[in-house]
Amino acid sequence: MRDLLLRLAEMGKTLIVTSHILPELSRICDQVAIITHGRLRAFGPLDEIMRTVDQNRMIEIQLTNEADVPKTIAMVRDKESDDTDVTGSTTELTVRYRTNQSEEQLNQLLASLVQANVGISQFREIPADLEDTFLSITREGQPATSS
Repeated sequence: MRDLLLRLAEMGKTLIVTSHILPELSRICDQVAIITHGRLRAFGPLDEIMRTVDQNRMIEIQLTNEADVPKTIAMVRDKESDDTDVTGSTTELTVRYRTNQSEEQLNQLLASLVQANVGISQFREIPADLEDTFLSITREGQPATSS
């Protein structure tokens, strides 16, 4: 089905597709409309909707040592607001959290972690996907957007 939809799109055809398989839709759609409870909540190019809906970014810190997970969580919480949800996994050696901090603030956190001898193998932003965007839009109180 995906191949057929992609071929039709390449031919310049306009397609209307409804699906609950959002990761699949994000690969084949360039325009998205999100409708909940009979209201158009978002419409426009997928990348534009994803940029404007949630200004918080998911940051993942990949560590090299299990013992550094609690220390990293504490340091992140110290730099973030009290309501920031910081999660850590000693099994995966990761710490993840959502933030709206600037690049400079993230750089300061990374420098602090390095100065504290926390072993870091990756410090990266996890890009939002269509499913994250959909969930953010459909939360109660989210304003409708359109382009």
